[in-house]
Amino acid sequence: MLFVLPLYAQTPTTLNDTTLQQLRHFDEDPNTKSANLFFGRLDKEKFTEQKIVFSPTTSPDTLKAQVWYWAAEYHYAASHYAEAEKYALQALPLLKNGGDELTLADCLNILSIANVRMSRYQQAISYARECADRDGAVRHLARLALRPCLG
Repeated sequence: MLFVLPLYAQTPTTLNDTTLQQLRHFDEDPNTKSANLFFGRLDKEKFTEQKIVFSPTTSPDTLKAQVWYWAAEYHYAASHYAEAEKYALQALPLLKNGGDELTLADCLNILSIANVRMSRYQQAISYARECADRDGAVRHLARLALRPCLG
């Protein structure tokens, strides 16, 4: 039996000028209001599954990590790999210190695939390995959390 998988390029998302303006505003003045405006734009574009809203008590590092991670996703979807890498690299140290292993693994994945797209295979492999290690840790923690439920 022969399986054929169609190969096609991902249709790039067109970057919205207003969304990019909100991102620039956050980069200039990272605060809760500017983060919420950026995420409001992503929600309006249906880029996120649900609207992400931060409270005024959210730490500055959490705001930066999340905005820059999502900026990386946004740029990657538009095939702007260098910008995706730039924002992912800004988010990476904050995510490593923040304890959000799932978003950290996603960020490493973006770095890996963006580097593949830019033909930087050694860097891509390095990020992919770290992503796989993190993903394994996340799965292990999930199994531990589910253990009482499973009996």
